[in-house]
Amino acid sequence: MIIGKSIYQGDEFRIYDKLSDNPEYDGERTQALTEIQSNIQSWYRSGARIFEREAIEGLMKQLRALDGEAGTVSIRGLDGREVEFVVETGSTIPIGPKHEYIVESPFIYYFTFQSLTTITDMSVPRIAYCSLRIYHYVSLRDKLTHEIINEVPEKLVDVDECEAHFMAVMKSLEASHQLKLLHAIVKAANASAPIRQIVAFACGNISWDLMEGQVRSASQHALILSLQRLLGNQVQCFAQDPEYTEADMAVLVKHGITILNNPEAFLKVDTSTLVISCSAEVPVKQVTLELTRPAIMFWDRMKEADPKYLWADADSPRTLELLQSSYDEYDCVADQERFGQAVLYVKRATAEKDVDIQRS
Repeated sequence: MIIGKSIYQGDEFRIYDKLSDNPEYDGERTQALTEIQSNIQSWYRSGARIFEREAIEGLMKQLRALDGEAGTVSIRGLDGREVEFVVETGSTIPIGPKHEYIVESPFIYYFTFQSLTTITDMSVPRIAYCSLRIYHYVSLRDKLTHEIINEVPEKLVDVDECEAHFMAVMKSLEASHQLKLLHAIVKAANASAPIRQIVAFACGNISWDLMEGQVRSASQHALILSLQRLLGNQVQCFAQDPEYTEADMAVLVKHGITILNNPEAFLKVDTSTLVISCSAEVPVKQVTLELTRPAIMFWDRMKEADPKYLWADADSPRTLELLQSSYDEYDCVADQERFGQAVLYVKRATAEKDVDIQRS
C-alpha cells in the first residue's frame, strides 16, 4: 500500500449501497456465494490452481494498454468465465459535504484461498470466482479547490539520510550471529542448486523506518545485498513494494537493486530464485507457490490459518503441504527485531524436480 493513499475496491465498495437499497438481496447473495465457495473448495481439493502465471501476465498487459486512462479489463474466474472490471481512473467518490476521493492508479489485488471461501459484508457474487481483482489507490481532496489532503507528513527523509540509515543498519546486520548462520545454510544450498536471482517482496519503506526509529525495512534490504555478496555479483537483485519513496528507490538502485512494480516480481520468480518476504501485506506465499517452486524462501514461518482471521500472507492447505513435503525449515536464523516471524526454507535435493508452472 502506498503511504498516504487509501484503497478503493470498486464492486466491493458498491455492494453496501445495493444491500442498503434492497435488504432482501442479502439472502439471495448469501445463497449464491455459498454455492460458489463450495465449488471453489471442491476444485481446489482436486488440484485446481488459484493463481496462474498466464492470467497475471495477461491482466498486467491489459492495464498497461490503458496507459493510465479509464476503461475495462477482463479477468477469467476460476469457473472459466470472463468477468469485466471497470478501471475507474479519474472518477470521484463523495465523502461528506466538503471532500471527495479522486480515483487514481489501478493495481492487481490477490484474493487468497481463505478470502475466496469466506463470506463477508463485501462479497459480491459477480466477481466471487475471481482470485485477481482490480483495486485503485485514491486520494482525499477538497471538493471545491481539488487540493489533496495529505495523510502523512509532508517531509520524509532525504536521500542522504536514507543512505546513512541503510548503511548503519547493514553494518549492524553483518555483525549478527543470525546472519552468519543464514549465510552458512544458503551457501551449502547454493552449491547443489545455484541461485541466479534474489526477489524481495514488501520489505517496507526505509525512509519511514528511520522516522519511526526502526530497523526492519533497512535490515531486509540489507539482507538482499548481503546474500548477493555471498552468492556472487552475477546474482541479480529485485524488490517490489508500492511504499517506496523517491529516496528509497534512489538508495536501492545505487546499490544495484532493480525496482519492480506489481505484478512483475511474481512473474520474475522461478526455480532458481531466493525469495525474501517478511510479514507481507500481500499473499506472497500463495501466489509464489502456485506459480513455481523457488530454491529458497526467507519468509514467515508456516502456520495453519485461523479461519476467524483473513491474514494477508496466510498459508493455504497447499502451501503447508508443499513446505512440509519439499522444503527443510531452519528457524535458527530467526531475528524478531529485524525480520519478524521469518525463517528459512530450502528446497530439498530429494524433492521432485520442478519446472515453472504454466497454464495446462
